[in-house]
Amino acid sequence: MKVLITDGEFKHSLAAVRALGKQGIEVISSSMYERNMSFYSKYCNKQYLYSDQINEKVFISNLIDIIKQESCDVLLPIGFKSCMKISKYQQTLEQYVKVPLPNYEFMLIASDKNKTIKFAMEMGIPTPKTIFPMSIEEVKKISNDLQYPVVIKAPEESGSVKYANNEKELMILYTQVCISHPQQIESGKFPQIQEYIPGEGYGFFALFNHGEPRAIFAHKRLHEYPPTGGPSTMAQSIYDPDLNAIGLRLLKSLSWHGVAMVEFKKDIRDNTFKLIEINQNLGFLRSCNCIWS
Repeated sequence: MKVLITDGEFKHSLAAVRALGKQGIEVISSSMYERNMSFYSKYCNKQYLYSDQINEKVFISNLIDIIKQESCDVLLPIGFKSCMKISKYQQTLEQYVKVPLPNYEFMLIASDKNKTIKFAMEMGIPTPKTIFPMSIEEVKKISNDLQYPVVIKAPEESGSVKYANNEKELMILYTQVCISHPQQIESGKFPQIQEYIPGEGYGFFALFNHGEPRAIFAHKRLHEYPPTGGPSTMAQSIYDPDLNAIGLRLLKSLSWHGVAMVEFKKDIRDNTFKLIEINQNLGFLRSCNCIWS
């Protein structure tokens, strides 16, 4: 098997290169940057450069050229932007190579935190109480009725998370998030406001083949940075039937294909897992060490 990996500059890409290379799979790493970690790995057989992705059609054309030249079997996108662009042109790419990504319509749901929560609500999957304002003025009107603290999230992957403890903080932080993400605001994607869920964080990881699970894994977050909620700095592998059931239910409903990590918090008030978000990019392969075949 010969696998083409994108975004060689990420540490997650290096982990994927190593994991695949150790299994005797021929790995080709690609990137828009000439100097990156994956290119220097002993498990990287060849290196290629592609465009800066600003023009997505040129980016896809660059990948097709590499795939044809190297007769690649699998295209493994790592970064968020690569995942979205490759999923969008998946039908074109699959004329030449296998692409372990779900359909673009489901990627759009998973990549937009507002759409993710709305989809989960429709499926009856527990979520934090969430408000979807359409303007800063609307936030100001409802600010007095909220129970604090609240969580502010920009809808797309690049969105930062803020915590407001009162009305004043809410208005300041909500405005900051809007200013930090002008393109999202221009397209009508305003930050959501969620209730803060007291409890520990959990991650449900899965490898899917066209809607059918092939491997699952879960961890409990022991330490996060920042402590209020963020990437885990220490985690413990666990097996929890309730967590597995709700994670599988969500991904099956999205006809998932490839890998995904679903983030939950276990609410200490009712002992229920509440959906936080879906991470559909392949960055967490360093935790799973899963191999697509």
